[in-house]
Amino acid sequence: MSILDAFNQYFEIIPADSEELKQEVYRYSVQNQAHFANKAH
Repeated sequence: MSILDAFNQYFEIIPADSEELKQEVYRYSVQNQAHFANKAH
């Protein structure tokens, strides 16, 4: 199994083509940045 096949087995690419999806992506991005910033300390 290739890495692409493994990725596609667990994830689905969904374009953020609405304002609601863009806001959701932004929320996840901010959460991840905070999570990794806390782990760095």
